[in-house]
Amino acid sequence: MASILVVEDSDTQAQEIRIVLQAAGHAIELAPDGREGLATFRSRSFDLVVSDVLMPHVSGFELCRTIKDETPEVPVILLTGLDDPTNVLRGYEAGANGFIVKPYEPEHLVNRVHDVLSPLWAIRERISSFLVSAFEDLGRAMEAKHQAEVREMNARASLALQASEMRFGRAFEATPIGMALTHPEGRFLRTNPALCDILGYSEPELLERTYTDVTHPGDREKARAYLERCRTGPHPGKLEARYVRKDGQTVLGELTVARMHDAEGTYTGDLRIVEDVTERRRVEEQFRQAQKMEAVGRLAGGIAHDFNNVLTAIIGYSNLAISTMPPDNPYRPDTEAILKAAQRATALTKQLLSFSRPGPVVLRPTELNSIVRDVLGMLGRLLGADIELVTHLTEPLGRVRVDPGTFTQVILNLAVNARDAMPNGGRLTIETCEAELDGRASGVPSPVRPGPCVILAVTDTGHGMSSETMSHVFEPFYTTKERGKGTGLGLATVYGIVKQVGGQITVASEPGHGTTFRICLPRAQGSEPHSAAAPSVRPDLALVGGTETILVVDDEESVRHLAGRILRKAGYTVLEAEDGEAALATLGQLDGPLHLLLSDVVMPKLGGVDLYLKMRQLRPAARLLLISGYADVSSWKVDLTKPGWNFLRKPFEPTELARRVREALDGTEPQ
Repeated sequence: MASILVVEDSDTQAQEIRIVLQAAGHAIELAPDGREGLATFRSRSFDLVVSDVLMPHVSGFELCRTIKDETPEVPVILLTGLDDPTNVLRGYEAGANGFIVKPYEPEHLVNRVHDVLSPLWAIRERISSFLVSAFEDLGRAMEAKHQAEVREMNARASLALQASEMRFGRAFEATPIGMALTHPEGRFLRTNPALCDILGYSEPELLERTYTDVTHPGDREKARAYLERCRTGPHPGKLEARYVRKDGQTVLGELTVARMHDAEGTYTGDLRIVEDVTERRRVEEQFRQAQKMEAVGRLAGGIAHDFNNVLTAIIGYSNLAISTMPPDNPYRPDTEAILKAAQRATALTKQLLSFSRPGPVVLRPTELNSIVRDVLGMLGRLLGADIELVTHLTEPLGRVRVDPGTFTQVILNLAVNARDAMPNGGRLTIETCEAELDGRASGVPSPVRPGPCVILAVTDTGHGMSSETMSHVFEPFYTTKERGKGTGLGLATVYGIVKQVGGQITVASEPGHGTTFRICLPRAQGSEPHSAAAPSVRPDLALVGGTETILVVDDEESVRHLAGRILRKAGYTVLEAEDGEAALATLGQLDGPLHLLLSDVVMPKLGGVDLYLKMRQLRPAARLLLISGYADVSSWKVDLTKPGWNFLRKPFEPTELARRVREALDGTEPQ
């Protein structure tokens, strides 16, 4: 058993060496650095010293040299790394008896210790000394011959070093990520062009500053603590911090620090790598915002579904009640008031849904003036008292093929955008007019097919936009509002809806002089100018009917019974089922033909679409009319624009239900 002194500044590695050598039967003493190692060595006798090379206070080379000067018979093994082969040469100069290159296997450490402690080692040392002496003369004789070769090799090495430094310099300069060499005190010693671009300074300007100078005041303490952890402990990874550019703007950077040491192990500074992550974090924030909007849309869709079922029952039964009341019935005014309130609630529900997910797009000839009038009440509450709302609606006005629900969203989004452009109040003007496109009309978007068109213009007296802003205004997620004040999706949604109906939208603006959005829509073919009459509260229950057999399927009992009652009143034979599975069971008991499936789309167990796909295998001639109060149709797996896929949105009037049922029965089967 040998007494071994292990000098290692890494406590983890020191403990590993101690465990391995103790298991091999040796007595181990540990010292945390070269200074204490030398003191421990002088305090007692040891058979062997195992020392790391790079340590604070006294290096392994100095420790070895001192031990050999005082007690040359005690062998010393040095632990060195692969990163600097010159450590071996320096170790031999200091008198080391052996080396172990990190990383190493435990068996290699034990074998190397045993070799050095073996009596044969002394013999080998004497033989080595004799051989060295014997060959010294030969070496001196050959030295002159090799001097020229050595000088040539040194010249080549110098050239290679210069080439290596040039390659490093080119890589340092060309990398697209910001890099800087800094003094231990934080002064910039060298920066690359990428970091200059990130911070907006030239390299000479940065060399007059410190890292702290360009760090945002709110993040300086965080950065100081991070750099301290880099110097005193395991590497903490990356730090995300804000930096202040020369122009005063703030950028978000991701900092990584690599500590640098000289050959003696002395800390000489840092290599600091800064990656600009401002855009990445902005996109991530947009994604999170989109997720929030998705959640809000789903919530609104679910609430609207339940609310629309309730409104369907209120509107339907109110209509049925009024149809049985003579004009002088004292309860008729109250019932009509209930119906009118339900119809207003229906309009509010549609407007709320326009802020969430898009509903089924059903294009039909519509007068824009009627949509504008319907939304005026909500606009008054939306804009606030400090914004004057003005309308100039041309009468009569030709109709256009749009979906009223989604086009309401267009007006609302434009109004919200205008409100935000007038923080101190102003005037919002909504205008409609007709135009005849011949491809040369000034101010009218030319991509719309030539011919009669209808124009909707929304003008505000706000702060206006620059040409640069106007070039991006319809891009998704583009916004000029401060963080947290806008999503950048409002005008992008408007653009998508207008393009979907074959129209075109343009913007005209100038800083300080307001903004005008102009939408041009082709007039519906065969559409004649007319004034839309205000809807009457009194229902017309002259139901369009027939004698066919209809299966009504809806998990909402009040809606199912209402639809059945309306259709029976219109002369049809009606079967009812509370869900898709019950509908298939009812169909299995039906002896005669089934002419129409009237089904809710979203139901437990089996939805309306899947129900029809199964049912058509049994009754291929049956027609289909889907009903739903949901706005989101993305999961229905059907294209409602295809022939035969008829859809009726809840809530509906009895006459509307009867009319749409008749249209479905007289139409084609779903394609």
